[in-house]
Amino acid sequence: MDEFWVSLCEALVCLAPDTSDAFTHHESLQQAAMFLQAQVLALPLGLRLGTRVGLLAFRASVWATSLRPFHRLDMARRFAIVKRWSFVPVPPVRQLFRALRNLAVLTYFDGHPRHDSRSEEHTSELQ
Repeated sequence: MDEFWVSLCEALVCLAPDTSDAFTHHESLQQAAMFLQAQVLALPLGLRLGTRVGLLAFRASVWATSLRPFHRLDMARRFAIVKRWSFVPVPPVRQLFRALRNLAVLTYFDGHPRHDSRSEEHTSELQ
């Protein structure tokens, strides 16, 4: 898996790794990154091209401003960059990052076993 996608998912989900459960965090990030990349590849050609151009501009901007690739930045800086790009006054960029964030969060928490067990406990309490 490309380190860019994993670090992007981590910044989109905005969660620091839980030190007591770092393996699960890493696995959930890997799953989210694979799903996010697959969904971008599954887009119709026009949307896929726009997404690729947007992500290329994002990567180039990060490289130009920090002289390092996105995945080599510390976590706080990645969070700040993604937050800044998520709220720029350019609607297509905001829409791109909103869609990426929604997919990353959905996949991260859907595949996270700790959250599954919590929902099972909540369901059993309701019955």
